[in-house]
Amino acid sequence: MINERVNENLDAKKPLRYPLLEKEFKANIDDLYNAIFDLDSPDPLFTWSHRKVEGNVIKHTKWENNERFVEISIVFKVAFMPKCSSTSLETHKLLVFSSELIVLHIIEDSMKVPYGDCFKVQMKYVFEKRSDDRTNLTITGDVNFTKKCVWESRIEKGALDGCVAFVTSLNELLDSSIKNNHTVLRRTLSVPATLASKDGFARKKKDRILYSIPSSGPLMKEKIQILIHVIFIPLLKRKLHRLKRLCVAFWASSILFKISFCLFLFSFISFAYLYFYNFPSSNQRRVSALQSEIERFEIVLEKLRKSVAQVSDSIETIK
Repeated sequence: MINERVNENLDAKKPLRYPLLEKEFKANIDDLYNAIFDLDSPDPLFTWSHRKVEGNVIKHTKWENNERFVEISIVFKVAFMPKCSSTSLETHKLLVFSSELIVLHIIEDSMKVPYGDCFKVQMKYVFEKRSDDRTNLTITGDVNFTKKCVWESRIEKGALDGCVAFVTSLNELLDSSIKNNHTVLRRTLSVPATLASKDGFARKKKDRILYSIPSSGPLMKEKIQILIHVIFIPLLKRKLHRLKRLCVAFWASSILFKISFCLFLFSFISFAYLYFYNFPSSNQRRVSALQSEIERFEIVLEKLRKSVAQVSDSIETIK
C-alpha cells in the first residue's frame, strides 16, 4: 500500500501512443486501484490477468520513493517456432497518487527474449474520479526501441498484441468482479481522435478500444526477412558447417594416408638394407667361427689319436 500521496502532475495524464481501454466503473477510485495493483492482497486482478494469458507474477518489491519492481513470467511466440516462456522485469512508478487522480506508469524490460535489449514496453493506467462511487480507467501503451532492429514492426505488433490480451483479460475480470458485487457499469465509448495510431487503426468493440496492426502491406517484407533469417540462413549455416567438417575429415584422412605410406616405405627400405647388407656379414662371421671350432676339434682329435697310439705301443711292449 502507498502511505504518501504523490503531487499531482498535469503531464502525467498524457496518454501513450496506442489506446487500449477507456471505461468507467462503478467503484471508488482507491478500491479500483487496490483491486488491481495491491499485490500484497490475496487475489489481485493484476496477477490473475497475467495468469489468464499464461503468465504469472513471480515476486515484487515494496514501494520505495513511489516505485517498485515486479518480476513476471511471460509467454511469447517467435515466428515459425513453438511458444516460449521467459521472465521480464516491470518497473511500476506512481506519477500521481491523490484522492482525485491516480496515474501509474509501467515500463517492462524483457532482456531474456529475442532482441529484448532493443525495446521496452510501456503502459500507463490513469484512474480518474468521477464521483464517490464512479471511476474512469484509461489504459494506453507503447513500444519504445532503444536500438535499431530489423524487425521493429514485427516486435511492436507482438508486444502490443500481448498488451491487448492482458488488458482484455483485466477488463473481463473487472466486469465479473463488479457484476458479482451487483453493481452497474456505465460504459463510455468515446476516445479522443488524437489517440488513433498512424501505423494501425483503433477499433471499438463494446466498451474497449483495442489497437490493431494491419496484417499485410509493409509487414510482407519483414515476413520474408524472418523466413530468410529464421529458416534459410540457419539451414545454410548447418549445411556449410557439415561441408566444412567433411572437408576437414578428408584433409585429415589424406594426411594420415601420406604418413602411413611414408612409414611403410621407410620400413621396406630398412628391411631391404638389413637383408642385403647385414645378413651376409653375419653369415660370414658364423662360418669363420665354425671353421675355427672345426680346426680346434681336429687338433684335439689328433692329440687323442697320438695318445691312443702311445697306449697301444705300451701294451705291445708289455706283452
